[in-house]
Amino acid sequence: MTYQYQEVKKTDPRKQANQQDLFKQYNTLNPKNERIKYDVKGQDITGDDKVTGYEPGDTPETRARHNKRMEELYGIHSPKQKTTRSKRLKEHEQTIADQSDNVAKEHQKDSDRMKKQKQGLTAVGDVGLSKRLIADPIPGTSRGLASQTLFPTIIHRGSLPIADKLNPPLVEHCYKMQREWKDEKQPNLCRSVKNGWQSKPDIHNLPELQDFNAVIRDAISWVYKQIQVPTDTYGFVLDTVWYNITPTGGHNENHVHPGSFISGCYYIKKPPLAGNLVIYDPRKGSQCSREPEHLARGSTQVIKGQEGDIILFPGWLEHSVEPNRDKEDRISIAFNASWNYLPGHGYMEDFIENKQKQADREQYQKARTLTK
Repeated sequence: MTYQYQEVKKTDPRKQANQQDLFKQYNTLNPKNERIKYDVKGQDITGDDKVTGYEPGDTPETRARHNKRMEELYGIHSPKQKTTRSKRLKEHEQTIADQSDNVAKEHQKDSDRMKKQKQGLTAVGDVGLSKRLIADPIPGTSRGLASQTLFPTIIHRGSLPIADKLNPPLVEHCYKMQREWKDEKQPNLCRSVKNGWQSKPDIHNLPELQDFNAVIRDAISWVYKQIQVPTDTYGFVLDTVWYNITPTGGHNENHVHPGSFISGCYYIKKPPLAGNLVIYDPRKGSQCSREPEHLARGSTQVIKGQEGDIILFPGWLEHSVEPNRDKEDRISIAFNASWNYLPGHGYMEDFIENKQKQADREQYQKARTLTK
């Protein structure tokens, strides 16, 4: 984005002295040696009937003519008109107040419905309520401003209390898989990792990872509760899990996890200078906007994880990992989980049920035709 600036030229004092006085024509004398007054259109207004200004000693009649003339020339309203305008403003303010009161009453009616939902989430098809929640003040207030957080990006993180027991066997298993990969000369599976190594994304099927799988599942179940996923309808599937080994100089480029509902990483080895996870603002154009420092300004956020920390985030959220500047490797486990319908729910069950109903109706109609 480029910006153009117009150069402001300074007036030369010598040229300014030679220029004609633009106000001289409005400050001349008539044959009677009286000062001639002109209005902005250049018309003679020297007579009393054309006075546009007055001195403190002028009569009330002169001041009245002045007020009238000012209204004609500049649209300046008289005190009577100002009073009328003030009355209109008060009526307008009262109208706005009445509208705000009506909105508050609507919100009060909706509050009973909102209590039955989880933290203000609207039911399917209740579009009118959601629009009012966005456009109007918070329920119970008649006027004023209220701040709301829309489209939040939620990150979940914590530290596993069993990390001391869990990490050593994971580190040993990870290096074992890397050695086997080198001995078998398997193809490079690295995607976002540069100057590093990634295992196959199916290590959650190995018996060595069963205990860790339980940890991941518990963490995802906790996230489901935090973001209020209807757990009676939706579950999740642990799709992919893989090791990451990032030696000195290695890093992860900017990337997302397509098709993943909840993604995450767990640090099983992280030296002090191994680099951190970087999260990018997902709002389009927010990072390149010219704004002052404020709470919601577009930027990147660095999450300084440690060994035993687990971090979960939406799979669509762009992120990277800083270069490893430590002498030791950085080792982590990354994973993706997708959502699924629980048995008895979802479009497939509805499809099967509707097909069965249709078959029953056709059989019923056929039976009635035969009886006739």
